[in-house]
This record gives sequence, C-alpha cells and structure tokens, in this order.
Amino acid sequence: MAVWLRHAQAAEAQYRQALDLCPAGAIADLGPMHQALGALYGVMGQTESACEHYEQAVHLFEQISDHHGAGTTRFNVALLYLNAAEREPAQPRRRDLLHRAQAYAQAALRDFRHYQGRAAADEARAQQLIAAIAQALAAL
Repeated sequence: MAVWLRHAQAAEAQYRQALDLCPAGAIADLGPMHQALGALYGVMGQTESACEHYEQAVHLFEQISDHHGAGTTRFNVALLYLNAAEREPAQPRRRDLLHRAQAYAQAALRDFRHYQGRAAADEARAQQLIAAIAQALAAL
C-alpha cells in the first residue's frame, strides 16, 4: 500500500472521529470538517463521496450565512467535476460533468460577489474557472 494512501486513510479516520465527537449544533465546526473530508475524498478519486461531503458543507455554511465557505466549497465541487470531465471518454457524460462544473462555478461566483469586492481574488478565480469550463464545452 502506498504511503500516501495510508496517510489519507488515517486522515479520513481522524475526520470521521471528529465528526462523531462534534455536537450536532456546532455548525460552524462541522462545515469545515465536511469540506476537508470532501477535499480528501476528491484527492483519493472518490468523486461521489467527495460531493456528498461538499454538499453537507455547503448546507452547513449556508445555515450560518458563511457565503465565503459556501463559495469555496462550490468552487471545489466545480473543479472536481471539471477534472472528472477531463478523464471521461464518453462525450455525453463529459458534457454532463462540464455542465455540473459550470453550475457550481457560477454559484461560487454568486457567493463571492456577496462580499461586494472584498473577495475579488476569489471572484477572479471563479471567473477564470467559468471561462475554462466554457472553453471545454465549446471544444465538444
């Protein structure tokens, strides 16, 4: 077993334990934990698990009006779908993944715009991602 996989599995176990120990009402703590698990699963290539935790994170961030946390998480989901689309050989499935990526990237941009310019760097990254997705769609 690769060293990185052992480390990833150990991190997963620690995050799962932290989720089990965290009170259900500690929403501000639970969101980042789910976001981190989503990122971990994304790196491990477990797209479905990653999206599940990212969605839970978005829901929690929205409950506490953390638009930046929600936007960052949506941005990560968009990247996840874009990367999956790049690996997908079937054109219809690739198009579907790109449309999902586009929707998440646009939602992330809306979240960042909530800060009226104070998240300008994040807005710019989201706009660049939207442009890259549009270019990939046009190439189909």
